Amino acid sequence: MKVLKNKVGPTKRSRALARREATSAYLFLLPCLLFFVGFVIVPMILCVGTSFFDSTMGKDTVDVFVGFDNYKELWKDSIFLRSLKNTIIIVVVSVPTVCVFSLWVSSVIYNIKGKALSAFRCIFYLPVVTGSVAVTVV
Repeated sequence: MKVLKNKVGPTKRSRALARREATSAYLFLLPCLLFFVGFVIVPMILCVGTSFFDSTMGKDTVDVFVGFDNYKELWKDSIFLRSLKNTIIIVVVSVPTVCVFSLWVSSVIYNIKGKALSAFRCIFYLPVVTGSVAVTVV
């Protein structure tokens, strides 16, 4: 059986419906977008701007522009370098190890049958539920 293709383009009504649905979707996303911009993007930009000043953070004195001097001092600080090293070790070693172990555990649990499968599902899903239950009780 041959399938006939519709050679007529989208109608004005379907384009208007698609535009109205897209507008509705963006309006529903707007509160999350505003929250993200207000509490993530704007503070990040302000922090980058503040990093170029010798800032007193709230005192009455005027902030002095120091350019990249703060960053030069940062690379000389032993605590920062140790923290950077620890972070790189965690990212390179810990994250892949946890991912591989998690995939291994999930593949083992997938092959289990019967009541043991239900028990493992309950054990792994319990931390997800207990947090919301504790918040509800409080």
